[in-house]
Amino acid sequence: ASRLIGSGTPSEALRAYDAAAAAAVQAHQGIVHRTGESSLIAVWDAAGERASVEHALEFSLALREAAKRFNDEVETRGDCPGALSVCVHAGDCTDESFELTARIASFGPEVSADILVTGPALTKAPRWFTTEKLSPGDDGTPELHELLGRAKQAPDSAAAA
Repeated sequence: ASRLIGSGTPSEALRAYDAAAAAAVQAHQGIVHRTGESSLIAVWDAAGERASVEHALEFSLALREAAKRFNDEVETRGDCPGALSVCVHAGDCTDESFELTARIASFGPEVSADILVTGPALTKAPRWFTTEKLSPGDDGTPELHELLGRAKQAPDSAAAA
């Protein structure tokens, strides 16, 4: 496994992590829409097709692993680890949809979940992703689930079962 932060400063470490996250978006067939001080917004097929949601969920799991490696290395150096907060949502590519997704991602630390999936995204997700329902949703927020991982059964054998 490659080192994420090497011997650089904390700001260099964060830039390296951001670059690795952006590369992971592209590796999972997404497009980086915009980046912020501590955020990255990525887009997969705007129509929210099943394959696109699958790519977004796979990216989220890969980012979880990258964040763990990053934090392990940061802690080894005696620095404070960062927190991962991701939201996967299926909807139109509008500012309103991006704002909703960012707002939902901010709930992650409150519910001790690093990857949140909205109901609209979950309905388009392959069944081999495991989730736990956290909230039934209300007028302003869709149903929310925590992405736990993949089922132990391989996708090909799960489809045949």
